[in-house]
Amino acid sequence: MTQRDDDQHTPDQWHWHMDTITTILDRWRQGELTLWEKRRAIADENQRYYPSPEPWMTRTGKRYEAPAVLAEAAGVDTEVMTIALNAYRDQGREAYSDILTAALGRRP
Repeated sequence: MTQRDDDQHTPDQWHWHMDTITTILDRWRQGELTLWEKRRAIADENQRYYPSPEPWMTRTGKRYEAPAVLAEAAGVDTEVMTIALNAYRDQGREAYSDILTAALGRRP
């Protein structure tokens, strides 16, 4: 990845910014950060680096915060929890429980 032509930062500042984001991603891949913590850390770094960041750079995905928290508590992936919550909304508690049972191998 290369620095954009319209970026007003020095090359050293840009490299520091990219190294910080790389460190955040590495920590997430190693399981040190949850999905929510990764999103929040990157959003915070973008707010620090850019004087007027675009909204997409600082959004943490509020729509997906609850599934991430619930997934971590239940011990399943965020995607599984999102599917389970959609099933709950559309088909009720039993569908939700069935999906989590399949993912966990036991009843939640």
